[in-house]
Amino acid sequence: MRYSVVAMPGGYAVAYPHVNLGLVAVWEGPTRPAAEAEADRLERNYQAQLAAQALSIARMREHAMRPKRPVRWFPNDAFA
Repeated sequence: MRYSVVAMPGGYAVAYPHVNLGLVAVWEGPTRPAAEAEADRLERNYQAQLAAQALSIARMREHAMRPKRPVRWFPNDAFA
């Protein structure tokens, strides 16, 4: 999971890890169930974005492999 619930003075925060900054809070709330619900919502949104990106990359890859124009095929010439 990318998002996690972190206890802080005065409530809870939803945060994600960053390479240089540590934990970055994106939401703050007074109760743990509300923070967990928000973390689940953010996680579902993040997973949907990843799936959309993977689909987009697959479409681009498929388009790149497709021939640019139709390939013409001629049967073998029996008289050659």
